[in-house]
Amino acid sequence: STLTLIDCVVSGNAATNPTVGGGAGIYSGGGALILGRNVQVTSNTAKGVGGGIYITAGTLTMQRDSLLFDNIAEASGGGIYIDDATVTLATSSRVQENAASDFGGGIFNRGGTVIVEAGAGAGSSFPDSDYEVVGARIVSVEDVWATADRSELSVDLMRHDDAAPSGVRGHR
Repeated sequence: STLTLIDCVVSGNAATNPTVGGGAGIYSGGGALILGRNVQVTSNTAKGVGGGIYITAGTLTMQRDSLLFDNIAEASGGGIYIDDATVTLATSSRVQENAASDFGGGIFNRGGTVIVEAGAGAGSSFPDSDYEVVGARIVSVEDVWATADRSELSVDLMRHDDAAPSGVRGHR
Protein backbone atom coordinates (compact mmCIF):
# COMPACT_ATOMS: atom_id res chain seq x y z
CA SER A 1 0.00 0.00 0.00
CA THR A 2 1.02 3.64 -0.51
CA LEU A 3 0.41 6.70 1.64
CA THR A 4 0.91 10.06 -0.08
CA LEU A 5 0.87 13.27 1.94
CA ILE A 6 0.42 16.64 0.17
CA ASP A 7 0.15 20.19 1.55
CA CYS A 8 0.22 19.26 5.24
CA VAL A 9 2.20 19.65 8.45
CA VAL A 10 3.01 16.84 10.90
CA SER A 11 4.15 18.67 14.02
CA GLY A 12 4.38 18.58 17.81
CA ASN A 13 4.11 14.82 18.32
CA ALA A 14 5.99 12.71 20.88
CA ALA A 15 6.95 9.04 21.04
CA THR A 16 7.52 8.59 24.76
CA ASN A 17 8.54 4.93 25.11
CA PRO A 18 12.25 4.47 24.28
CA THR A 19 12.04 0.66 24.08
CA VAL A 20 9.37 0.41 21.38
CA GLY A 21 11.11 2.17 18.51
CA GLY A 22 10.12 5.67 17.58
CA GLY A 23 8.74 7.66 14.73
CA ALA A 24 7.24 10.52 16.68
CA GLY A 25 6.07 12.29 13.53
CA ILE A 26 5.49 9.31 11.23
CA TYR A 27 6.06 5.57 11.65
CA SER A 28 6.02 3.50 8.45
CA GLY A 29 6.30 -0.27 8.86
CA GLY A 30 6.26 -1.27 5.20
CA GLY A 31 4.75 -0.14 1.93
CA ALA A 32 5.45 3.21 0.33
CA LEU A 33 5.39 6.61 2.01
CA ILE A 34 5.51 9.69 -0.21
CA LEU A 35 6.01 13.18 1.17
CA GLY A 36 4.63 15.25 -1.68
CA ARG A 37 4.81 18.97 -2.27
CA ASN A 38 4.65 21.32 0.70
CA VAL A 39 4.83 18.64 3.40
CA GLN A 40 6.57 19.58 6.63
CA VAL A 41 7.51 17.12 9.36
CA THR A 42 8.68 19.40 12.15
CA SER A 43 9.10 19.72 15.92
CA ASN A 44 8.51 16.05 16.79
CA THR A 45 10.41 14.30 19.60
CA ALA A 46 11.16 10.61 20.15
CA LYS A 47 12.54 9.14 23.37
CA GLY A 48 14.05 6.43 21.16
CA VAL A 49 14.87 6.67 17.44
CA GLY A 50 13.36 8.55 14.52
CA GLY A 51 12.23 11.92 15.82
CA GLY A 52 10.65 12.93 12.50
CA ILE A 53 10.24 9.61 10.67
CA TYR A 54 11.00 5.97 11.47
CA ILE A 55 10.81 3.80 8.35
CA THR A 56 11.33 0.06 8.21
CA ALA A 57 10.97 -2.43 5.33
CA GLY A 58 9.50 -0.05 2.78
CA THR A 59 10.21 3.11 0.82
CA LEU A 60 10.15 6.80 1.60
CA THR A 61 10.27 9.39 -1.16
CA MET A 62 10.69 13.03 -0.23
CA GLN A 63 9.55 15.01 -3.25
CA ARG A 64 10.32 18.62 -4.13
CA ASP A 65 9.70 21.14 -1.38
CA SER A 66 9.20 18.57 1.39
CA LEU A 67 10.95 19.42 4.66
CA LEU A 68 12.07 17.57 7.81
CA PHE A 69 13.03 20.28 10.27
CA ASP A 70 13.71 20.59 14.01
CA ASN A 71 12.94 16.98 14.99
CA ILE A 72 14.75 15.34 17.92
CA ALA A 73 15.57 11.72 18.77
CA GLU A 74 17.04 10.91 22.16
CA ALA A 75 18.83 7.99 20.46
CA SER A 76 19.61 8.03 16.69
CA GLY A 77 18.02 9.50 13.57
CA GLY A 78 16.72 12.91 14.58
CA GLY A 79 15.20 13.56 11.14
CA ILE A 80 14.88 10.03 9.75
CA TYR A 81 15.74 6.60 11.16
CA ILE A 82 16.01 4.06 8.33
CA ASP A 83 15.83 0.35 9.17
CA ASP A 84 16.18 -1.89 6.10
CA ALA A 85 14.29 0.53 3.84
CA THR A 86 15.00 2.75 0.83
CA VAL A 87 14.83 6.53 1.13
CA THR A 88 14.98 8.85 -1.90
CA LEU A 89 15.58 12.58 -1.43
CA ALA A 90 14.54 14.62 -4.46
CA THR A 91 16.24 17.87 -5.40
CA SER A 92 14.92 20.68 -3.17
CA SER A 93 13.75 18.30 -0.45
CA ARG A 94 15.41 19.25 2.83
CA VAL A 95 16.50 17.50 6.00
CA GLN A 96 17.82 20.23 8.24
CA GLU A 97 18.40 21.27 11.84
CA ASN A 98 17.34 17.94 13.33
CA ALA A 99 19.19 16.46 16.31
CA ALA A 100 20.01 13.11 17.90
CA SER A 101 21.71 12.42 21.20
CA ASP A 102 23.56 9.44 19.72
CA PHE A 103 24.08 9.29 15.94
CA GLY A 104 22.62 10.75 12.76
CA GLY A 105 21.07 14.06 13.68
CA GLY A 106 19.76 14.32 10.11
CA ILE A 107 19.60 10.68 8.98
CA PHE A 108 20.59 7.38 10.55
CA ASN A 109 20.69 4.56 8.00
CA ARG A 110 20.74 1.03 9.46
CA GLY A 111 20.73 -1.57 6.72
CA GLY A 112 18.89 0.48 4.11
CA THR A 113 19.68 2.62 1.10
CA VAL A 114 19.69 6.41 0.79
CA ILE A 115 19.40 7.87 -2.72
CA VAL A 116 20.14 11.58 -3.09
CA GLU A 117 19.00 12.80 -6.51
CA ALA A 118 21.10 15.08 -8.71
CA GLY A 119 21.52 18.57 -7.33
CA ALA A 120 21.99 17.36 -3.77
CA GLY A 121 24.53 20.07 -3.04
CA ALA A 122 22.05 22.78 -3.98
CA GLY A 123 18.70 21.10 -3.30
CA SER A 124 18.96 18.68 -0.40
CA SER A 125 20.81 19.88 2.64
CA PHE A 126 22.19 18.30 5.80
CA PRO A 127 23.53 21.26 7.77
CA ASP A 128 25.15 20.74 11.15
CA SER A 129 22.85 20.78 14.12
CA ASP A 130 22.98 23.31 16.92
CA TYR A 131 23.04 20.33 19.31
CA GLU A 132 26.20 18.53 20.30
CA VAL A 133 25.80 15.22 18.53
CA VAL A 134 27.96 12.75 16.65
CA GLY A 135 27.24 12.67 12.91
CA ALA A 136 24.76 15.52 12.70
CA ARG A 137 24.24 14.96 9.00
CA ILE A 138 24.18 11.31 7.87
CA VAL A 139 25.39 8.25 9.72
CA SER A 140 25.19 5.14 7.57
CA VAL A 141 25.98 1.47 7.99
CA GLU A 142 25.15 0.96 4.30
CA ASP A 143 25.73 2.88 1.07
CA VAL A 144 24.55 6.35 0.17
CA TRP A 145 23.87 6.78 -3.58
CA ALA A 146 23.93 10.03 -5.52
CA THR A 147 21.31 9.23 -8.16
CA ALA A 148 18.65 6.72 -9.06
CA ASP A 149 21.11 5.02 -11.44
CA ARG A 150 23.07 4.19 -8.27
CA SER A 151 26.29 6.00 -9.08
CA GLU A 152 27.87 6.41 -5.69
CA LEU A 153 27.84 9.73 -3.86
CA SER A 154 31.27 11.17 -3.26
CA VAL A 155 31.44 10.96 0.53
CA ASP A 156 33.86 9.36 2.95
CA LEU A 157 31.78 6.50 4.33
CA MET A 158 34.80 4.95 6.02
CA ARG A 159 35.36 7.77 8.50
CA HIS A 160 35.29 6.31 11.99
CA ASP A 161 34.46 7.95 15.26
CA ASP A 162 35.47 6.11 18.44
CA ALA A 163 32.06 6.95 19.95
CA ALA A 164 30.19 5.30 17.03
CA PRO A 165 28.52 1.92 17.51
CA SER A 166 30.42 -1.07 16.17
CA GLY A 167 30.35 -1.21 12.36
CA VAL A 168 29.05 2.32 11.78
CA ARG A 169 30.56 4.31 8.96
CA GLY A 170 29.80 8.01 9.17
CA HIS A 171 29.57 11.04 6.88
CA ARG A 172 29.71 14.46 8.45
